[in-house]
Amino acid sequence: MKVNEKGTPEGAGTTYDTAKAKLDETKTKNDEQLAKAAGQADKGFLEPVRSMFWAPPIAACEPMALPAYFNGLSVDACGVVDGGRALMGFIWAAGGLFLCLGMVKRSI
Repeated sequence: MKVNEKGTPEGAGTTYDTAKAKLDETKTKNDEQLAKAAGQADKGFLEPVRSMFWAPPIAACEPMALPAYFNGLSVDACGVVDGGRALMGFIWAAGGLFLCLGMVKRSI
């Protein structure tokens, strides 16, 4: 007994070449999206808000030269400045921790 195939389409039209072309198109779109997500394609997206995250650069400490009538003397405060930076870093971190714990305590 044979199946009556009258009215059945001749095929879905998917050959190897058609499937490969669709696969290549999908891979290309996928690579474009990955490049955009990795920041390679659209680096200027966050440029308008870049100024909100500005911080002054930290320069290396250098001795200060005094005016000429001090005969070329200079003031070297680098030991105090570096210690002050370390102390202020600790104070900022401790203050942030203290404030964070206070917010957690109020929310409980």
